[in-house]
Amino acid sequence: MVNKTCSKCRQAKPLDEYNKGKGRFGKIAVCKSCSKERNKASIDRRRANLMSLPRYLTEEQEVSIFEHFNNSCALTGLKDKLCLDHFVPLDWGVTPLKYGLGGTTFPNMIPFHISINSAKNAMNPVMLFERYGEKYNISADRWNAALKYLAEKNGLSVADYTNRVNACYMEVQSDRWATGINKKVETNGEIVGWEIERALRRNLNIQVVIELFGTSKTKDYFRTTKVSEMIARRKFEMEVRQSKVKRNLVEITKEVERLLVEYRKRNQ
Repeated sequence: MVNKTCSKCRQAKPLDEYNKGKGRFGKIAVCKSCSKERNKASIDRRRANLMSLPRYLTEEQEVSIFEHFNNSCALTGLKDKLCLDHFVPLDWGVTPLKYGLGGTTFPNMIPFHISINSAKNAMNPVMLFERYGEKYNISADRWNAALKYLAEKNGLSVADYTNRVNACYMEVQSDRWATGINKKVETNGEIVGWEIERALRRNLNIQVVIELFGTSKTKDYFRTTKVSEMIARRKFEMEVRQSKVKRNLVEITKEVERLLVEYRKRNQ
């Protein structure tokens, strides 16, 4: 029987304990049990956030938002299956308020097709075009126009708005990662390599995050030689893997170029 290790609970489970997806063995990375818990937590968090975040979008403002984009999706131009999207996601909680962002407010709403709304979910929205632009046939012009519209509603330039959203996203990610680490350390658990790598993959400065969001016990724990060496080792391992990937890409490119040269010679 083939087993797969859940990226959440870290337990090896049979493949039928995972839903279908694009991961290894054609399954998602998280087991069904953890998926169910995560979905419930997400729904509960969304409900709590709806109660704690500003909600003062008027019907007139809703109409003006849709009319601005000719009653179509701001990114694709599609006119069916539309919804008003919270560009800065509700899932980010109250942190965006510190940056003057978020909530169910006129400056934060924009019409998206439901497929884009679903794909965006709680990700950093300014990365939407880079990640899904080709998949959903989003033109650079439409993306830039949408960003400009949102920036102007927030009284900011596009650059300032983008930087503010990015900064907010990094704080949300830092706070959530540190919360999980604090919980584990406070219950005398051991931090393992994959938890460190998760932070590094999110481009978090671990030392700074711990100083900002860590409990006293967590700060002391991360000052130990053992954890410092673990962080250094994981950084090195990631750099080695990235170097290998880049080297492989260079070799593949050279091989393709060589084959093209041979093909052209044969067909001259």
